[in-house]
Amino acid sequence: MEALGQLAGGIAHDFNNHLTAILGCADMLRHRLQDPALREMADVIANAAGRSSELTHQLLTFARKSPLGRTEVDVHELILEVTSILKRLVDGRIAIQLRLDAPACRVAGDAAQLHNALLNLAINARDAMPDGGLLTFVTELCAAPASEEGSGGRWVRIRVEDTGGGMGEETRKRLFEPFFTTKPSGRGTGMGLAAVYGTVARHRGIVQVSSSPGAGSAFVVALPLLEPDDLSRWQDVSRE
Repeated sequence: MEALGQLAGGIAHDFNNHLTAILGCADMLRHRLQDPALREMADVIANAAGRSSELTHQLLTFARKSPLGRTEVDVHELILEVTSILKRLVDGRIAIQLRLDAPACRVAGDAAQLHNALLNLAINARDAMPDGGLLTFVTELCAAPASEEGSGGRWVRIRVEDTGGGMGEETRKRLFEPFFTTKPSGRGTGMGLAAVYGTVARHRGIVQVSSSPGAGSAFVVALPLLEPDDLSRWQDVSRE
């Protein structure tokens, strides 16, 4: 996955430079062309380039090369913000449940990127329940995961659960790969979960998924808890 991230990051960086030129030229054409039909074509170019730019941004996030802010972030506030957005994106057949039990939930990181990661997980859960179901956010404190035992301190665990159709082992193994998707053509780029993986990794966290066919899915994000006086010592790992 690390080698794939380096490759994706290099391609995305160069591609983004080309897209910047395309967007600039399309914007110039829109302002100078008099023919409405030609201006409409310039709009099509600009819109397509804009969507492609967002895709490269997700690739850069996966590759851990996009800028990363540093601030104190309240995980519960992020979940409430995501839930507010989600209520406008789901129909009445999907119920949303919150079990925010973590007594402490502040982490150090980039609020915007963590917000996008949680929103991506929520939208993924929504899409897994086309006939309705239950989408649940759960938070709780936990010890450092086994792979991070040397880091010490407390962690906060965020679970995003759905009651959808679940998935098999082969799908689970590839979920966080760029451009991998099980959705029909035109309904997904396959970059949402890859961006989640990159964001969580840059925050020194871990993301895992448990699922089986017919039993729904649970995505678990674990992040180091921000203890008192930790913020000044927290280091940006975006350049590592």
